[in-house]
Amino acid sequence: MEWNTAKLQVGALQDYEEVLGLVLQLEQMRLQRLAMRVPPADYLCHLCFQKGHYIKDCPQVHSEFWCIHRVTVM
Repeated sequence: MEWNTAKLQVGALQDYEEVLGLVLQLEQMRLQRLAMRVPPADYLCHLCFQKGHYIKDCPQVHSEFWCIHRVTVM
């Protein structure tokens, strides 16, 4: 049986476009979820004690001290 390469290429392109569409939808959902994670005005981060973000989103989480501390303790 011979394969029709034109049909395979069109099918692959359609699959690619479908996957790309799903990726874009997921990215939109991620951005919406991030926008919803704004803490209340009086909330203080329990790591750096600054307003405006939750501890999961704290910029100090990626600092060298906290990375070393986290690896050492865990």
